[in-house]
Amino acid sequence: MSNSLGPRNVDSILADTVRIYWNSASKLLRISAIIGVPLAVLAGVSNYWTARIVYNGNITNYSILWVIMILALGFILPLIAVVASAFSHGALMNAVSEQFVRDDIDVYRSFRSAWKRVQGLIVVTIIATVIVCGLSITVVGIPLAIYYAIRWIFALQAVLFEGIAPLTALDRSSKLVEDNWWRIFGIMAILVIIAGAIAIGFFFIPTVGLTLFIAVFLIVSLPIIVIGNTMLYFDVRVRKEEYNKETLLKELTDVESGVHYQPPLL
Repeated sequence: MSNSLGPRNVDSILADTVRIYWNSASKLLRISAIIGVPLAVLAGVSNYWTARIVYNGNITNYSILWVIMILALGFILPLIAVVASAFSHGALMNAVSEQFVRDDIDVYRSFRSAWKRVQGLIVVTIIATVIVCGLSITVVGIPLAIYYAIRWIFALQAVLFEGIAPLTALDRSSKLVEDNWWRIFGIMAILVIIAGAIAIGFFFIPTVGLTLFIAVFLIVSLPIIVIGNTMLYFDVRVRKEEYNKETLLKELTDVESGVHYQPPLL
């Protein structure tokens, strides 16, 4: 694997994504499992009891309080998933960066660094998710949803590494993606297909298929997307700003010390 941050071609980004994943799998999977396992369990409980209540056909068999709790979990779970995903992404992105500047990954330090920026990570994730999902509700809005999903693809990295506020991070990501939209879209599409292919087989297992699919995707597949996404962020900054490992190391040090933090939405 090249120890340089870039510039990289598509083959290099994909190949080094696989190498980083393979060489650091135990630590990356540990990071994703800390968040992914509880989420998968909550999803499994929600799916199981919702299905029982719906298909049983007689809601009176269950206490009204139990039904309300299960339905509430079903509504709240997406918000929990968004918040947890932001934290997990932050820890994984920090781990990828450590691979380049320290040649090793410290799981505790990765989570600690993500925690330093957790408010910004959560807020920018919620903003982007609400807008993109809102646009994708209609057929007409789907192309716009894809457009903005790619346009804001580096917002989390901007919050974590550059210490900027969420709304500023969305604008920062837009500027980085400018003139590179189709290239970034193509690479991210390949990464999502690879990650999805790993988990999709579990979806068809009777009864527990959906729960297993969610668990495998969150724990095993998600790191692939985050590694490739973060390497792509480094690559674009190298091409546009002559970004280098010394700057990255300084940014990591700033994250760990908590400097340059801006409150959400400012």
